[in-house]
Amino acid sequence: MSAMYDGLRVMFVEDDPAVRAATAQTLDLAGFGLESHASAESALKNLREYFPGILLVDYQLTGMDGIALLERAMVIDRSLPVIIITGHGDISIAVKAMRAGAYDFLEKPVSNEFLIGVVTRAMEKRKLTFEISDLRRRLAQKSGIDGMLIGDSPSIAALRNSILKLSDVTPDVLIHGETGSGKELVARALHECSPLRDGPFVAINCGAIPESMFESVHCRVTQQHPQAVRCHAGRSDPW
Repeated sequence: MSAMYDGLRVMFVEDDPAVRAATAQTLDLAGFGLESHASAESALKNLREYFPGILLVDYQLTGMDGIALLERAMVIDRSLPVIIITGHGDISIAVKAMRAGAYDFLEKPVSNEFLIGVVTRAMEKRKLTFEISDLRRRLAQKSGIDGMLIGDSPSIAALRNSILKLSDVTPDVLIHGETGSGKELVARALHECSPLRDGPFVAINCGAIPESMFESVHCRVTQQHPQAVRCHAGRSDPW
């Protein structure tokens, strides 16, 4: 698949095995990732919000038809580009599809070049949707982190960038530095940018806890706040 659409794929729904195989080959040769289904019901089981790609579906299907699948897909994700293909050429079907939110409506027979062109534009739209969503998220996070970690020096900028890179994952992070350098502030910034931002942030001064009580405090905090981000100050021992 072209690096331009890396991670994106076409979900293709067609109940005719010969047509499904031929179209799949065309899309594969054009460099698109592909996920084929023989029914709308099968496709629906794999559709979710922010599906990484587009939906290409034949109107005339056994069971649920293409328009019904389109309507269900729009409920799941209104921004999903859905292309309907039909061999009927009925204007009323086209109007119904576009009103239901279809990205495009193609009438059979569709040349390979025309199909690839429409799919390419739909994939570009999907890619742009994800890029805009990611940019908005990053801008919102950057606004918050700029207020917490003030400064324009290269080291502060690099620190903010490192925190943002870790914002989508929740690994164990060891923050080290001299006393008063701002380790807890960095931990709070990481918490605010992480998927756990709605949970509690528990700061513990481990240096002030006698070693004999350390394990007891650890167990109590873990039981009370299993999803909390914990900041440990003054002790190098990991939990």
